[in-house]
Order: sequence, then structure tokens, then C-alpha cells
Amino acid sequence: MGLETGSRRLAKVIMPGKAAPFKIEDWWDVVEEALGVMHDIKLIPALTVIVGLPGETEDDVMETIELLDRIRPYRSLVVPMFYVPMNT
Repeated sequence: MGLETGSRRLAKVIMPGKAAPFKIEDWWDVVEEALGVMHDIKLIPALTVIVGLPGETEDDVMETIELLDRIRPYRSLVVPMFYVPMNT
């Protein structure tokens, strides 16, 4: 499952439709609800988090860390991935 970022600001920029049909502003709630459902049926998802997104600030990183703390009670495997631009 591509978590990608916990920053709602960056989510609006890089993945505005990812939470559809929900609003991207509700990204944290969408992620937590999905993990809750998977937890209940004993499914363990692998989540990818992209590190070093273009324009990422300290606040964006802190927001991602906060989301990861929030979802800690749910079983999952979190895998960080370094951002690599496709055009280089």
C-alpha cells in the first residue's frame, strides 16, 4: 500500500486523487480506517513511505512521523523508499 507521505500539503501536490472518493485533506483518516479494517481481518499490509520528496520540509517530515505514530497500533510493515526522479 503506498502511504507515500503523511504530509497533507505534499499529498495535495503529488497525489490529489489518491484518497478518492474521499478528500485528500482526510488522508490520515483514510489511512487509519483502511489499516483498521486490515487489522480486523488479520491482514498485514506493507506500507511504502517516500523519503526526500521534492519540496519536502521539516514540517512535512514531522507530519509523516506523526501519522506513523498514529498508526502504530495496527499491524503493518513500513518500508521507507528514497525519492528518485524518473527524468534523470
